[in-house]
Amino acid sequence: MLEREIAPGIHRIEDAYTNWYLVEDGDALTIVDAGVPTCWRSFEDALRTLGRSPGCRASTRTNAGASGTS
Repeated sequence: MLEREIAPGIHRIEDAYTNWYLVEDGDALTIVDAGVPTCWRSFEDALRTLGRSPGCRASTRTNAGASGTS
């Protein structure tokens, strides 16, 4: 589930037991705590909803947990 604009240019995606984020900066898109492989469909849905083309400039993790949330 996409929650748009939790802050300017920042969108939260809740997918099963993971929360991860898309950060927009002009044409650039960064994924923060990308979730797990099963989150791919949520990623594609979020891009479509935001009117973005597939792809991102960077991906980052904020911790060493397997899901990026632990």
